[in-house]
Amino acid sequence: MCGIVGLLVKTPALRDQLGSLMVPMLIGMTERGPDSAGLAVFGTPTKNERRKISLYSGLTDDGADFNWAGLAHELREHLDMKVEISAKGNHAVLTVPTAPEAVKRYLREKHPKLHLLSTGRSIDLYKDIGTPAEVAARYDFESLKGSHLVGHTRMATESAVTPDRAHPFTAGEDFCLVHNGSLSNPNGIRRQLEPQGIHFDTDTPIGELPPYEGPPEPPGGHRHEWGDAVAERGVDEEIPGEGRGLAPYPQAADDAAVDLD
Repeated sequence: MCGIVGLLVKTPALRDQLGSLMVPMLIGMTERGPDSAGLAVFGTPTKNERRKISLYSGLTDDGADFNWAGLAHELREHLDMKVEISAKGNHAVLTVPTAPEAVKRYLREKHPKLHLLSTGRSIDLYKDIGTPAEVAARYDFESLKGSHLVGHTRMATESAVTPDRAHPFTAGEDFCLVHNGSLSNPNGIRRQLEPQGIHFDTDTPIGELPPYEGPPEPPGGHRHEWGDAVAERGVDEEIPGEGRGLAPYPQAADDAAVDLD
């Protein structure tokens, strides 16, 4: 059992209050998810080819004392790339001047314990263990600005309580997923996709939905397990012993058209 909140602010003058409007909603879901909490917020898109990368350092040896300024220096030295960093404790948002693939490869090689949370032009993603009130205060959720967000409070039922297992999960640039309850057939989906070279970053049931490090992305789009499974097998195709399809799940993107409030 978990809690999900969503808020779409249609009035531009209220977008500076997005965080303060959301925090009471998130805290109101504490009884449904006291173990961990997180949210993805969508703000003003970056210009041109610039991208934002949300990172979590809590799994590194330095934790909240991770040297973010040193990381920016490394990227300038090794990738000849000027990077802007906005850090809040063990979270940071890197803004890079081009597509993030080179930065992601460098981080995997040189800083494998840094946890990649999201990439895109408008998304910032925060998540951590603790009650919703504790996580909201830790990352100053009340100060967040933007047009819309999706938040989640977790009560772990099928995997450990750790920051990387908290929601939301990224599912391509400027796209995220959360879910409530348990998916009916994640193990069957996983068994089908792993032989195709699909890599899973989490053992939570939602792991069958976000993006994977596998076959190349199609032109103009981002591939993830759910989309590939639908395209290649069909959403209603029955998996022996597992039932049909996947349970519905909330999602958010930078071009969201559904009023979530």
